[in-house]
Formats: sequence, structure tokens, C-alpha cells
Amino acid sequence: MWSGLLLFFSVAVAAHAATGFPVTVTDALERQVTVAQRPERLVSLAPSVTELLFALGLGSQVVGVTQYCDYPPEARTRPSVGGIVNPSLERIVGLQPDLVIGIRGIPLSTFRQLERVQVVSVALDPHDLDQVLATFRLLGRLTGTTDAARAVTRRLRRRLDTVRARLGALRDHERPSVLFVLTYTPRIWTCGRETFVDDVIWRAGGRNLARDRKDFHPISMETLLRRQPDIIVIADGQNRGGHRASVEAFLRLPGAHGLHAVRAGRLVTVPSDPLVRPGPRLVDGVEALARVLHPERFREDDG
Repeated sequence: MWSGLLLFFSVAVAAHAATGFPVTVTDALERQVTVAQRPERLVSLAPSVTELLFALGLGSQVVGVTQYCDYPPEARTRPSVGGIVNPSLERIVGLQPDLVIGIRGIPLSTFRQLERVQVVSVALDPHDLDQVLATFRLLGRLTGTTDAARAVTRRLRRRLDTVRARLGALRDHERPSVLFVLTYTPRIWTCGRETFVDDVIWRAGGRNLARDRKDFHPISMETLLRRQPDIIVIADGQNRGGHRASVEAFLRLPGAHGLHAVRAGRLVTVPSDPLVRPGPRLVDGVEALARVLHPERFREDDG
């Protein structure tokens, strides 16, 4: 009997060493999640998750996404399971996933329903770029792509290091104050501390004007007129007319022409998705914003 047990244990240890499974992690909902074997069928419940999975080379294994998962373009060809806050449990189960990956902002009831039908799910919740890189490593463990995760994080880290080296040791007065406008109708919404946008602004050599509050929040024109941002960055997602239309719409807000940044022509627009999705394109955002805030330190790259 003992020899049989020892043989079973030895085989189990050898199998784990060869595959890395089973894997147990603690997710963003403080749940212990165990993936018994390498998952072959993945369902993503958020656009940022979809981008992370494709960056790991797992696109062919993504069998379901939300209706908002539009990047990379191939993601649009995957079956939709509905919205982020109201995905269809029936559609998810019908896709026979080995692992469903969502984010903490999804209603807890969705994860509870998946538990009841014995579908393994995990929730992610990165708040800055370091946590995004850690999420790559976590997904690498859960999907058996640890080598790919290491390679991706190394590449992204090198790009961030390059920006940091170009900016050098900035003094406080060398960091312009930045207002990031997530939306401006019917109210101006911005991003406070403990958000990935706040982290991007700092890494790009700026100071977030709105970091006195946490998370995403509204900010009044009166407050902006009092604080006077050095530069206004508009997330160009709500206006399909592009840069010109977005700027013109912002300028129509009562009080906008009293902002020094407006009078100085310091309004820029950026594609919204790379900056509001906690995924690999946040690094693109750091690089682009650093060039806007400190063009003199990147001029030789433009030649």
C-alpha cells in the first residue's frame, strides 16, 4: 500500500513539475482560485483582460469576450457574452470555458453564479503599471504562459525605463500640472490618485491636478479656474469628430476660456482606450504623454 501511495505521489509531483498545474492564487475578490490544468478555452469579461490575453499570445484560446472588447481588432471576431456589468451566464456557460477572467468592477453576483455552475473564474484589479506587470505574471501562471509573461513584462519595463532615463530626475517645478479629462458632458470627470491614469501622468513627467481625491470623480470648472492646470489632456473617446471636435466641445464649456492652459493653446487629445484600460497599452500612453509634456527631451527621436 505504501509503495502505491509513494508511486502516486511521485507521479503527481512529476506532473506538476512538468506542467506547473494545479495553480492556486488569491484573486482581487480575496477568493482562493484553483486552476487544475492548463486552460484551453478562455472567456474575457473586460476589454483590458482581452488585451492582456492577446499580448500573451493567447488570442486563439479566447473563445468569448464582451461587446466592448475591440482591441486588438481580432477580438471583435470572438463571440460576445454581453456587457461588462451584465454578461450573459447562459452564453458564458455555452462556450464551455476552462477559465473566465474578469475584473473587480464586475458585479459580485456574476462570479457567484459562475461558482454555482462550477465554472472557474478569477477577478483582476490592477491600479498602476507595476500592478499591470504583476497581472501579466499572474495570468502567465494561470494559463501556463510564464515564459511569455516574463518576455512581455521585460519589454514593457525596458520601454518605461527608457522614458525615465530621458526625463531624468525632475524637480517638482519641472513637472507641469495635468488635468486629465475623461469626459466633459454633462460634467467634467477626471482621475484621482490610486488610478492607472495618475500613475501614467507621473511616469510621463507630470503632476496630476486632481490627485487630492481617489479614483475617478467629477471636478467643477470653479475648481479648475482656481487651480489652473498647466496642460489639459482630453480623452478623445466620446467625440467621434476627432481632435478638433473634442477641443471645440471643451471650449464651449462655461468658464473654459478663463483657463490659462486654454489661452496658451495647451489642450491636447489622446486616444482614450490606451489610458483608461489597465493593460499593455498604458506604456504607449506614458511614451506619448511624456513627449507632450517634455518635447525637448525627445526631439532627437523625431529626426
